[in-house]
Amino acid sequence: MVELGAGGRSNPLGIWYDKTSLTFTKEVMDQMSEVARHARVFQQEDGRLSCMASCFCDNPRAVQWIAHSRSMIEQFFAYAENLPPASQRTADSLPCDPQKFSDLLPAIMYVEDEIQEVNMPCIVKYARLLHNYEILRASCIAGKTEENKHAMDEMYLKITSFHPPGPLYQAMNTLRGTLDVMQYKIEAHLLNLLTLADSAGEVISMTDYALAKDADHAD
Repeated sequence: MVELGAGGRSNPLGIWYDKTSLTFTKEVMDQMSEVARHARVFQQEDGRLSCMASCFCDNPRAVQWIAHSRSMIEQFFAYAENLPPASQRTADSLPCDPQKFSDLLPAIMYVEDEIQEVNMPCIVKYARLLHNYEILRASCIAGKTEENKHAMDEMYLKITSFHPPGPLYQAMNTLRGTLDVMQYKIEAHLLNLLTLADSAGEVISMTDYALAKDADHAD
């Protein structure tokens, strides 16, 4: 890993996107696994609730509770198989717009490739220039001569040039593009799915409690 600081008032250079993008990718993969786990559990729960509906067929209130739980499970799977279209902001960033849950994995793999093949080489190049700048800066602090200051200022302008884009803006732009894809085309879908899963889990739990309590009263 290339270690880069976030900069500060006395030294504004440095960017944090290298760590963020790789950390973000790992978190998203963990979320993918969590969604898949919920899907497996809900498949089992739906079968169990179907059997319970038969057992409680003479209890309209219980049938209604079970139907509500099953509808929450249906919402989860319906969303997973019909993801909303991505915003225009990132519509052209991936070779395909994820339409269902299974499309998200190749999208994440695409982003991982972008990080390794495009973002990280850019960061490594920037890190080398930043290292050279730090040497010049230390030399300037140790003995501030006009020659040292001029060399440091020249390196600073070379790194931070806005037009044409210098290494700092090149690194920031390529990483921001990757993070935009992660956030707006992948992460938003996963968070919505996890929210639906949490809601369905709570409803199923409350239904189980209500059915058990109702059965106790019946006894």
